[in-house]
Amino acid sequence: MGRIREIKKQVRHKEWAAMVQECQSSGKKVEEWCNENGINISTY
Repeated sequence: MGRIREIKKQVRHKEWAAMVQECQSSGKKVEEWCNENGINISTY
């Protein structure tokens, strides 16, 4: 079970890393980008 949990954690980390990269590449403010993408600013 621990291995599956670790893999899920790695997947979530990669997904968030991709979203952060997308936000930074957009040239928009974080708050604006989060609003446009339906992401709560407090979870960013």
